[in-house]
Amino acid sequence: MAIHVSECDALCRAVVGMEPGYGRDDKSVTRLSSTMECLMRKQIRTLRMGGACGLNAASVASGRWDLFLEEGSWTDNVGPKIWDFAPAKLIVEEAGGVMLNIYDGGAFDLMGRSVFAAANRKLADEALAAMKVRGNWDPSVFLLAVLQCGARACRS
Repeated sequence: MAIHVSECDALCRAVVGMEPGYGRDDKSVTRLSSTMECLMRKQIRTLRMGGACGLNAASVASGRWDLFLEEGSWTDNVGPKIWDFAPAKLIVEEAGGVMLNIYDGGAFDLMGRSVFAAANRKLADEALAAMKVRGNWDPSVFLLAVLQCGARACRS
């Protein structure tokens, strides 16, 4: 039996996955804790951390999770690498999901260090539409944009 992504299209109904990465410095810990707080305050269904980028993306592909993101940076030497998410990209897309460039919503950058996988394009588009007005990319700004977009869908 083939796996397939979920049909969730609103953040307030979404199972969201994220990872803390390897950073344990003040900046990384603050980013993670504030991101988790924002997610919880926006009434997401639940927040998960599976422990590995590939496993997390497979959770999106199998319909267990609806969205997964992990921020990374070559400059800060944090985040997943190509061997972490290249196979995951194939699995997510074959299951009907999308993996996008977290910075501009375009084609997923295999040489980047960030992951944005969603169960379907509608959920991804909601997040990306909100991100267009974010200015310089920052993980906390990105997540607030995603959450605001998802919160609108839940009120309608």
